[in-house]
Amino acid sequence: MVGDITEPNLGLGDIPKDIEAVYHLAGIHSLRQEDKDGLIWKTNVDGTRNVLEFCLKHNIPRLFFTSTAYTWPVNPY
Repeated sequence: MVGDITEPNLGLGDIPKDIEAVYHLAGIHSLRQEDKDGLIWKTNVDGTRNVLEFCLKHNIPRLFFTSTAYTWPVNPY
């Protein structure tokens, strides 16, 4: 299943009752831009909140979340 983390209920219609895990790999990063339009915050923060709420609402026992190397300062190497 593919959804949209910026939408409530991940933008999905019918939800199967036997979901065992969600893999949350979505995100936006930018090292050179500020978040002037709020898209980075909406996707990364609000979107992750939507994923968490979805898992809780549907009693999904496992969430696998992968962040990004861009959370660290610029690597001098």
